[in-house]
Amino acid sequence: MTLKLAPLNETQRAAIRERLHRTGRAQVDGVLAHRDALALNQAAAGAEYNIVTRRGSGHVDLPAAWLASLSPDQKTALGHAVQTSARDDFQYLYDNHRSMTWFRRGKRRRSGPIC
Repeated sequence: MTLKLAPLNETQRAAIRERLHRTGRAQVDGVLAHRDALALNQAAAGAEYNIVTRRGSGHVDLPAAWLASLSPDQKTALGHAVQTSARDDFQYLYDNHRSMTWFRRGKRRRSGPIC
């Protein structure tokens, strides 16, 4: 899948430069062409992913199917546990698609939702 960038006008580029100068970070809203953004969203919706978090001193990959199998109360409890841990320690929780792992192992996908 080859993605096209959306064109930026001078006002948008100036706003990006100003934020980068002020904060050391840049954010580009609407970076992809609309059609390509929709195609990427659809491909990602069908891709397998993990929920990634931290427990104790280690990284944990939780399969999305496992999370889907939890009851609403169990999902709420997991969310509270992550928030409680974040108050006193370093914590994270995000979705992860393992495409770079596959690429590094030479298992680059030639077709499928994300290729």
